[in-house]
Amino acid sequence: MNNDREQVIAFAAMFQALHCVQQLADSGRCDSEQSKAVIDAIFAIDSADAESLYPTAGIGTGLKIAAQQLDRNPGDAVMRMGITVLRLERRLMTNTNLAADLRGRIDDIERARTAFGAQHENVLARLSEAYVQTVSNLQPRVMVHGTPLHLQQERTVQHVRTLLLTAIRAAAMWRHVGCGGWRLFWRRRKWLALARTLGKTD
Repeated sequence: MNNDREQVIAFAAMFQALHCVQQLADSGRCDSEQSKAVIDAIFAIDSADAESLYPTAGIGTGLKIAAQQLDRNPGDAVMRMGITVLRLERRLMTNTNLAADLRGRIDDIERARTAFGAQHENVLARLSEAYVQTVSNLQPRVMVHGTPLHLQQERTVQHVRTLLLTAIRAAAMWRHVGCGGWRLFWRRRKWLALARTLGKTD
């Protein structure tokens, strides 16, 4: 498997999750198919490669956003959240007890996901609680800005936390397939071309 392709796919999946977060924060709604494509990946803990975890047909929006970020580096809310997520993922993975706790919680939720679907309110509530009990204990916190009316709705907050967990899952895959900050710097133009190609054809 091409490492650049794998890394771009994982990178795009993270941005798709964070794009959904921002949609929820701004409007209280997000595209259900875009959300489902990344939430399902939380439960594939042992998946070995990015493309089996995130089929490109399901992350078209993420690929477009990744291309925008790589091309213009706008420094917008999604990029700021992405930088924080990458830092959080590293801290989570170095905290073996917390990482094991999170994995156990996800394993416990799997049965509900199988029965009801990844976006059922019960599944979102339990994934949100898993985020609160694990990732929320780490610094820095992901700052989500939007419309207070929507961010005060419990179900919206639960969906946001779940999507932040999916973004961390994508960041973990990104690192698993051999990436890091310096590689992003050196491979930026190659990744931009790949994100554009994958976004058009898949």
